[in-house]
Order: sequence, then structure tokens, then C-alpha cells
Amino acid sequence: MAGRPRIRTATRPGGNVEEQILDAAAGLFSAQGYAGTTTRAIAEAAGLRQPSLYYYFASKEELFARLVGFLWRPALAYGMRLTEAEAPPDARMYALVSYDVEVLRALPWRIGTLYYAPELRAPEFAAVAAERRRLHDLYRAVTREGAEAGRFQIDDPRFTSDLLFGLTEGIVNMTGDVTERTPVQWGVDVADHAMRLLAATDPAAAGAAGLALRARIPGDYRSSR
Repeated sequence: MAGRPRIRTATRPGGNVEEQILDAAAGLFSAQGYAGTTTRAIAEAAGLRQPSLYYYFASKEELFARLVGFLWRPALAYGMRLTEAEAPPDARMYALVSYDVEVLRALPWRIGTLYYAPELRAPEFAAVAAERRRLHDLYRAVTREGAEAGRFQIDDPRFTSDLLFGLTEGIVNMTGDVTERTPVQWGVDVADHAMRLLAATDPAAAGAAGLALRARIPGDYRSSR
């Protein structure tokens, strides 16, 4: 795609112009909220004139939907593929959690505050918000299946899956010494802890089967950015 002229160097240097616009929008939406962010401010942070921004994104709504979609769309797509796999539920949960966390930690932005943006309840964001609910439902379904199969020794599958889903979403904003882990290490470590939270009957076997499933069904979340 041919670019549009810049008025100055972007304040958040990165790759191509579209990536720099997303980078600028992520910082502004996280710091100032959706309502407090203007397309003019996003354009300036990306080093563009405001009309040039519309060459890449038609509206602020499109930018916001694109960003929040990164939080759950890759995991949802991968989780749907896992539902078709011939594998026990504990292995599928391990694969799903490890992939979901890896995706979140590989994001170039810490945008976890966008999970709670009130704008996600607005009609114009209904489609992207529905994708998050579908991923949440997938966590619940696999947890319930694992409990029914005796793979997870838990009394309340719905509560446990909701707790796991919430913990997984919070991973995106963790900072400090924990950032020394690679996204892949994050995925494996959190999935290991997920097996303990779910009281897996054989956590080691679930982990090995989950990693084998990841190798058999690879995901390419980087292509979605």
C-alpha cells in the first residue's frame, strides 16, 4: 500500500505506517480512554496529518475494534480449531491457554485496560464484543467437558473456568521482573498453573499432550497483526 506524506517522524517509531497508527492509538486509548482520544491526536502521535490517517483506517471506531480484537480474536480462532481435534479436554485446555497467553504477551502494547472500556457495550462494537464472549464460552465448555470426563477434579466448573479466563486476560498487563520470560515461556508456565487450578488428574500428561497438540495444530497469530 502506498503511503501518505508525514508531517514529522512518528513519536512511536515502528514498522509500517499502519503499525505506527495502531501503536499510537493503543497508547492513547489506554491512557485517555476511547472518548478522550481524538483521531487528530492519534494522527499526530503517528506523525501524520489527520486526513492521512483515514487512508489507513476509516474511523476511530475501526481503530478501536481492530485493537481490542487482538486481545481475543487469535485465541478464539485457534480454540475453534482445537474443538475439531481428536484430543482429551485437558490437552485441549492446555493448548488453548498456552496459545492464548503467548498471543497476549507477544502483543507490542499493554492494552489490558481496553477489556473494561464501556464503549464495548455500544452497538457499534457488538460484533467484536461477541467474539470475546465466544472465547469465554469456549473456556467454559472445555472445562465442563474435562470435569465430566474426570480429567479435572473440580466441583464448580463454571466458577473455575471463569476464574481461569479472568486470570488469563490479566496476563497482558503484567510488568516488572516477569517480563524476562519470552511469550512462549509465558504460555507454557501459565498453562502449567492452569492445570493445577483445574485440579487436573495428571498435569504432566496433560502438559505433554497439550504441547504435542500445539505442534500438530500450529497457530500463526503474527499474521493477524
